[in-house]
Amino acid sequence: MIRILLSILGIWVLVSSLLIANHLSSNSNNKKNRIYTVKDGDSLSTIAHHYHIGTDILRKANNLGDKILIKPGDELKIPLEAIKKAKEKDSSKNIKENK
Repeated sequence: MIRILLSILGIWVLVSSLLIANHLSSNSNNKKNRIYTVKDGDSLSTIAHHYHIGTDILRKANNLGDKILIKPGDELKIPLEAIKKAKEKDSSKNIKENK
């Protein structure tokens, strides 16, 4: 009886650790990317323009290659690092224009 309980406990610990590892992995991905759900009328260029990044960045982040067609409900990764760089570039541009 004790062996059965120890086996069940061991399985529970293993499953719990796998679930925690999976959760941590998905959270670290979310820290690198923002997830955007494509809406009706969206295109790669309108989404890229909204986030002030290039369509090439969107293609690379989402492994789209030459694929142009996206459809409502698709989830696209928007790299946070690219957004940050775009904001820094815009910020430095505004400073130069104000001088």
